[in-house]
Amino acid sequence: MARPKKQFPPVREKFIGFRVTEDLYETLAHDAASANLSISEYCRRLIAGRKINYQAPIIHNDSAIVEELKDINKLGSNMNQIARFLNQGGTITDGIADELRESIRLLTGSCIKINKAVEEE
Repeated sequence: MARPKKQFPPVREKFIGFRVTEDLYETLAHDAASANLSISEYCRRLIAGRKINYQAPIIHNDSAIVEELKDINKLGSNMNQIARFLNQGGTITDGIADELRESIRLLTGSCIKINKAVEEE
C-alpha cells in the first residue's frame, strides 16, 4: 500500500479568532500592507517567529534614476570583488588601482546624475 501524499501547502484545519482594539487593528493592517501580506498571513508569520520582508517604498519611479542605481549596484559589486581579493592577501597592481579610480569616477558621476534627476522632479 502506497504512503499517503502530503498536501502542500498544508490544509489549515483550525480556526483562531480574537478581537483587537481599533488602534491595534490599524497597526496590524498597516504593517501587513507594508509587507505586502494579508492580515491573516502577517499574524501567522508573527506567531511562528518567521522573518517578514517589508517592501521598501518607491520614492522615485524615474527610469533614468533606476538605470543609474543599477549602474551603482554593478560598481559596488566590482569594488567588493576587488576588496575581497585584497583582503585575501592579494597585492594591488597598477591595473587594480586604475580600475578602482575608474569605479570611483563613475560612481561620482552617477551620484551627480541622480541628484540632478531628483532636483528636476
